[in-house]
Formats: sequence, C-alpha cells, structure tokens
Amino acid sequence: MLRIAAFLAIVCGIALISTRAFNPWDLISGAAFRKPVSSSPKLSPAAQALVDEALKGIPYIYDSHIHVVCREEKNGCFVHDSLFSPFRHPLKTAKAKVLMSALGMDNGKRSDVVVERRTAELINKFPSISYHGFMFAFAASYTKGSATPQLEHMGLKVSNSYMLRTVENLDPRGIAVASLHPFEPDLEKKFAELHGQGVRFLKLLPNSMHVPVADSACEKFFALISRYQMVLITHAGDEHSVDGGGVDNSLGNPLLYRLWLKKYPQLRIIFAHVGSEGVSKVSEESIENYTLVVQMLREFPLQTFADLSSLAAAPPRVEYIARILSAKDLHSRLLYGSDYPIAAIKSLVHISLLLMYHYELLGDWQKYRQTAKLISEIFDHNPLLAAFVILRTVQYQGAKFPARVFYQNTEQLLATFH
Repeated sequence: MLRIAAFLAIVCGIALISTRAFNPWDLISGAAFRKPVSSSPKLSPAAQALVDEALKGIPYIYDSHIHVVCREEKNGCFVHDSLFSPFRHPLKTAKAKVLMSALGMDNGKRSDVVVERRTAELINKFPSISYHGFMFAFAASYTKGSATPQLEHMGLKVSNSYMLRTVENLDPRGIAVASLHPFEPDLEKKFAELHGQGVRFLKLLPNSMHVPVADSACEKFFALISRYQMVLITHAGDEHSVDGGGVDNSLGNPLLYRLWLKKYPQLRIIFAHVGSEGVSKVSEESIENYTLVVQMLREFPLQTFADLSSLAAAPPRVEYIARILSAKDLHSRLLYGSDYPIAAIKSLVHISLLLMYHYELLGDWQKYRQTAKLISEIFDHNPLLAAFVILRTVQYQGAKFPARVFYQNTEQLLATFH
C-alpha cells in the first residue's frame, strides 16, 4: 500500500506541476532552457565561431524532413488515445509529452497555433541564411476495399489541407509534402488535385500506415506518382516514434520498392534516414536496413535518393554516419533533413553526441566535450541550427558531408519540376 500511495503521489505531483508554469517534460526536451528565437542569437564567441564554420560555402539550406504536427480535429487531424493514457500506455504517453514539449505545445487550448508559431519562428529566424523546410502531412490508415479510415490503426493523422495552410504561412520557405494511403478512395482524383495545387512530394510511412508496399493493390498508387512525376519520400527500416496505432516493421524493408522502380522508370524515391535502424529478412537472412538502402541507391542511381534526417538526434542511427561519410559515391544523392521535432529533443541530442565521440566522429575527448557544450548553447537558441551544425561538424577519417548535401542536391531535384 505504501508503494502504491507513493507512486500515486508522484504521478499527482507531476500532473500538478505540469499545470503550472513549469513543465517537468521540459527538462527532457530542453524547453526549460530555451532562449527567445532570434535571427541574431547572442552566442558566445566560441559558439558563434562553430556556427560560422558550419555555414561556410552554404548559401541557403533545404531541410527535406520536417513533421507538421497538430491535434485539433477541426484541422482534419487526429492523435491516437494511447498517446495520452499514462496508466494504460505510460511509455507512449511519456514520448508524446516529450514531443509536445519539444514542439512548444502547452497544456492549454489552441495547441496547433502554438506549434505553428514555434515552427515558423525557428525557420524564419534561422541566422544568417534562408532556411527552407519540407513540411509533411501524414495520411490515415486504410484497409483494402474499405473507404473508412481505420482509427484504431492510426498513430496520428495530419491532413493535406492543414499541411498546405502551414506551407502557405511559411511562404516562400515552406515546401509541401502531401500524404496519401494507397488504399484510400478517390485516389486518382486526389492526386490530380494535389498536382494542381503544386504539390510535388508525397510522404509514406508504411510501418505505421500499414501499407504492404509490394502488394499488387498498391500498383495504382505508384503508377500515379510516376504519371504526375512526383517524388515519394518513404520511411525505410524500423519505426518507433509513430506507434500509437501499432507498427509493423516488416513493412519497412527497402527492397519492397524494387518491383515498382523497375516497372516505372520515372518513379523517384527518397529513403528517409538512409534506412533507419533494424534489419529486414532477405532470403531467410537478416540484413541491416541501412545496407539495403545503400544497395538500392547503387542499383537505381537515377531514381533513388536518401535523406540524413534524425542522424543528429536519434542515438541508434549514429553508427551509420561514418559509413555514410565513407560512401562518397553516394554524396550527390544525399539530402539534408532534421526530422524536426525529433531534432528538438535535447536529451537525445546529447546522447547522440556522446555516441558520435564513441564512433570517432568528433575528435578526442577534450574536443568532444567542448563541441557538446557549444552545441548545447546553440540548441537553446535554435534546435534546427544545432542539428545543422552537428552534421556539418562531424567527420570520419578526414571525410565530411560536402556543402552540396545541405542545399545543392535538393535544389537540383526541385529543378526537375520546372
């Protein structure tokens, strides 16, 4: 009884504190140390020097991976109940609370407005140069033959209309990335409407949307992407963040797209996170998803790309950085991405930095400690700036990500639409 009473007291205490000015989740996300966003942040000389070094040779930045997040149904959005059920789903709820804090969301009303304002500030007040973000919608889950969204299988939904409104408010720094499920009704009509609205990118997360990519029922989806000359941005590898409605990581196998890439030579795909983490089964053998994405990049050099999203803030993915840096033949098809709001969780950033030291990406111990301290200072002013600086700073055996990864590669991809 005493243990139960103590547990309830802690939970009630956290709940009470959370309703006041101080939010305990802000300590994990880093929001408790947040400085006002400014296009001219007051950094220490050493931190400013690190930023200046990172910006050398970069006229502007394209961030190919930013999540639009909303909760309000009036905006056509949805969030699974399990993300706000602390007793039934404590881990999922904790993750949701940290993400909400990272986004600047409070416990009050008009949460979507708060998130919009915070995201816009980080982009529009990015120091020194212009910052352009690909803003992601997130489609509902459907099953074959059903015209009704499967709410129990949806971690979240962000409508295309809300995403487009967000992009319009960011004009000209926002780039629309719509999302459609291959099994949803009126697919051809929706593709035509999105194309008419100037949308050229489409987001898919099969693990969470429950999309059997290689199923013949998905052919119409890939045929329409090819016909309208859109680019698919798809999650490959394991997924852990959007898990409110459950995930099926067998659907993250990068090789599932081979059928469609061969059948539709105009189809272009960006593999997010360079394959993320985890393994997939290939002829009874378990092979890293990262290795499989690299295999696809080399097999389809005119059709495939990969983004570097979350590598600055997702600890399990840090180990791939050295291998990516060494694969210089692929650097012309790498696109920078932050994976915001994951990049805005300070605790994950610090763990990732420590792992970067472990994998010999940040020099000796003394240099690592100094770099981590400066990154922390930069993060407090603008986490998007910190994520960029991290990937401009890491190096392995003298190899660094070339400047083109942060703007030119994406610019060349965008130029194919004109």
